[in-house]
Amino acid sequence: MQAAEILRLVSGALQDLEPETDARWKWTGGASDAVGLLDFLNAAIRTIVMLRPDATAITESIRLESGMRQRIPNRTLHQASHDALTLIDITRNMGSDGKTPGGGILPITPEMIRGMGCNGISTARCIDNYGYDRLVDRLVYYIFPAVEPGASVWVEATYSATPPQVSGEKDSLPIPDTFQSALVHGVLYGVFSGDNEASNLQRATHHYEAMLKELEMKTATDRGWPVNAPQVRKGAMS
Repeated sequence: MQAAEILRLVSGALQDLEPETDARWKWTGGASDAVGLLDFLNAAIRTIVMLRPDATAITESIRLESGMRQRIPNRTLHQASHDALTLIDITRNMGSDGKTPGGGILPITPEMIRGMGCNGISTARCIDNYGYDRLVDRLVYYIFPAVEPGASVWVEATYSATPPQVSGEKDSLPIPDTFQSALVHGVLYGVFSGDNEASNLQRATHHYEAMLKELEMKTATDRGWPVNAPQVRKGAMS
């Protein structure tokens, strides 16, 4: 889905597509650095990813750092393809090359892992547990056993990638097409909530609530269909 698909719907809702009429809201904002609909689109994308981290989920092998304390995936530190916004899951070991599937990794609390580390259990090249609490520190998680210094230890991780900036109408959006309606309401919320001639608190509130409602309905659908699908992670809408 390209940005133009969302912007066209927004312009239509703003009655900015009338023939022989100058649009009040430019898509790019113009040469004077004025705010355009693309700015509101980027803000809406960031809001949706905050509420639904799985919207930009990536599952791939990453290389761990030495020790128990780890940072969420980073392109430089962990050879990840993207920088992470938040961690979603650590699923299994992937050997010393990132290509050899191994045993599963079970989630436990960070407090339990730090407690086990105090028992003096030796480091290893295979991970059994991980603990992550994004409400305490979004950027850090813990593993057990700790990674030996200099060891090449890879795991399969699922994380929410930081969405790239959408800079043009032909750019592909970094979240799935199924968030289209929520994006439209998110952009319209930005338009009507600003300090400008189009500002309208009632309409802004309507579109913000509509965006949240769309996300709630999508979450409910994802949890229940198909019947045997894993549930959307608890707290995704919190």
